[in-house]
Amino acid sequence: MPEGKLKVILKLSKCSRKYIFQYFVEAGAMAVRRCKKVDLKRIAKATGATFVTSLSNMDGEESFEASFLGEAAEVVQDKISDDECILIKG
Repeated sequence: MPEGKLKVILKLSKCSRKYIFQYFVEAGAMAVRRCKKVDLKRIAKATGATFVTSLSNMDGEESFEASFLGEAAEVVQDKISDDECILIKG
């Protein structure tokens, strides 16, 4: 990934374990748990990403294409009232 680009992975899974997130931190990426599917679709649309429900291709193998990724100028975690929010700008 080019210098200055932020890597953000939005993870929607009921079986996500907290220890998995250490790998995202080591890779310089942000991962999010418990995100509603409708919100994921909105984020994908706003950033130019493709909403993907599975990484399996037609052959049953896992694959990922860079064209699925979107872009944002800034991603920050902020506390608004009593809620922790992730703001995606630009």
